[in-house]
Amino acid sequence: MLGPTNPQPHQALADTQSCARAALCLLDGAAAAGFYDFDSLLAQLGI
Repeated sequence: MLGPTNPQPHQALADTQSCARAALCLLDGAAAAGFYDFDSLLAQLGI
């Protein structure tokens, strides 16, 4: 579970902030797992 939620659904700013929080949680988890090269991380994910 990522944790971030959007307490104000259907508001563009709140949606954007929730997406940003989720992205930061995912990147923080990747860094904690030893991924510091963003291009390498994307390649491993197949993106």
